Amino acid sequence: MSSAGVGPLCFLRSKVNAAVYEEVLEHFMLPAAVQLYGDADLIFQQDLAPSHSAKATSTWFKDHGIPVLNWPANLPDLNPIENLWGIVKKKMRYARPNNAEELKATIRATWALITPEQCHRLIDSMPRCIAAVKTIKVGVFEIQLQAQYRENKNNTSQTFISMWAFILCFICAEVCGETDDIETVQVKEGGFLNLHPGLHDLNGDVQILWTFESGRQSTRVAQMYQGKIYTHYDKRLTGRVQLDRDTGILTISDIRTNESGLYKAVIIVNTHISGWRYKVDVYAPVSVPAIRSSSAVIVHTSTGASEEICSVFCSVRNDRDVSISWYKGSEMMNQTSNPDLSIILSLPLELHYNDSEIYSCMTANPVSNKSVCLHMKEICTRHEDCLDHCCGAEALIRLVLSGLVGIATVVFLVDHVRICSEKRRAAASV
Repeated sequence: MSSAGVGPLCFLRSKVNAAVYEEVLEHFMLPAAVQLYGDADLIFQQDLAPSHSAKATSTWFKDHGIPVLNWPANLPDLNPIENLWGIVKKKMRYARPNNAEELKATIRATWALITPEQCHRLIDSMPRCIAAVKTIKVGVFEIQLQAQYRENKNNTSQTFISMWAFILCFICAEVCGETDDIETVQVKEGGFLNLHPGLHDLNGDVQILWTFESGRQSTRVAQMYQGKIYTHYDKRLTGRVQLDRDTGILTISDIRTNESGLYKAVIIVNTHISGWRYKVDVYAPVSVPAIRSSSAVIVHTSTGASEEICSVFCSVRNDRDVSISWYKGSEMMNQTSNPDLSIILSLPLELHYNDSEIYSCMTANPVSNKSVCLHMKEICTRHEDCLDHCCGAEALIRLVLSGLVGIATVVFLVDHVRICSEKRRAAASV
């Protein structure tokens, strides 16, 4: 690999000695270097494996004019390609090849997905990694104290060395290199948080360290080391943390909203280091929305008629990622949310009094929702009152009008009879 990308893969069937290593350099590394860099100068990095540090290998580099970076012993994890192999392994975690050829094809396909940007970030992280290793003495001292406390004095020296190597690997995985994209986990407050380290089995020498970051504060949560489980690091999590010895799954019960943050797993299997990151969001259950009606509104239509509208409001206490929505049956009509958590979230709805549809208001966040049905007769009470009042008034008006018409008719008939009588008398007298 290089900051410009990766070269071709080479699958070996035998152990790597100096002669085999020179063949790989000659037929794979040199063509890849020409393809990636052309005539530009380059510096080659390798660890101190026997085939790498052999005199014949050193002679090969000198003969080809390729400078080799000086490298300390026993620090293979400072090599960025170790992080690159971790990325390849994670991308292949769901692959199930049936034979060696399928496995090679899967590796080639995964290798082809590695971008020059990933390689550049890995190599660019090395100065930070080296700086972190220089300041490791404080971390080593802390681990030494813990080792002396937990282990028998006769085993303290060996434990200290092993734990030192583990904390160094942890720093290399945290500061150096690159991990997969952060996976987001959303969980309800009071529930269980389960985080998987990305391993299908824990065969071999496996070490796992889970940490939690919130803001600038970083806390160790749980650790598996030499087959033993440690979960005593944070008093706030006492009695609520479990680390499965067989799967490495971290479980936190009765999870709380202030435990939202970035959870990281550093896994060491034999000599291979990998990392896993989860962005955990813990949400409180949403509140039940409340529905209220305001005064009726008179709306004048384009035809000149007027109709009465019932204006309804659905409200809820605002919280992180809370939204409020009106539904007509199963169809969403409108929705709103607001980042200001100090307000009461409210959403209006205007209805006709004769509307027979079923309406409901729902509040929701990513892990829970609550809904309330709108009962027109209970919320828009003025409609029923108006019906009783209007029906009585209409009957009264009709009665009055009928009485007036009757009176007018009687008056007309009496007057008509009088006039007719007067005409007959006048005709008789003539």
